[in-house]
Amino acid sequence: MPTFVEAVQTVEDAAELRRRLAERIDAIGEALDLLESWTEESRETQTELASKYDTAKQLARDEIQAASDGDEDAEDLAAVDLLDHPAVDDGTKERLQEYSTKLSVYLNREESYGAARSALLGALDDELDLYARLLPELETGRTSVASGREQIARFARDDTLGPPNRTAADVVLEADVDET
Repeated sequence: MPTFVEAVQTVEDAAELRRRLAERIDAIGEALDLLESWTEESRETQTELASKYDTAKQLARDEIQAASDGDEDAEDLAAVDLLDHPAVDDGTKERLQEYSTKLSVYLNREESYGAARSALLGALDDELDLYARLLPELETGRTSVASGREQIARFARDDTLGPPNRTAADVVLEADVDET
């Protein structure tokens, strides 16, 4: 199936190109919604992992407090010290280690994903700007169909993420299809 960039290269009629641009603007809206959804899911996952990690730390601190009859203040102990403390149950240590590792791995992965989402968001904005500019120019005749097609092809080739026949919207929308 041809990409949007490939499909518009055969369009000769200004009205047809405007129709396809309007549809593409809607598709970019869907891509932006997906990015927003992925970002929200990411925040929720991070919050859940952080909560589980904090709960495990608090449980370890509570175990220290209970073992010392309240004489030892565990609130200021670092997580690594909690792992080494003899009053902390082995199961609690395992959970603390597990959630510490999961949170650390998640945050490292999320850092690169966050950068990718930011890059995609910028590319989608640029793509949207191009189409929003081309629509009225095609309507008034200031831009010809051939020039519009060339601007779209040049944008995909030179100014967006991915291969030269795809734009950021294609990348995001195809990623969503791959996830389902």
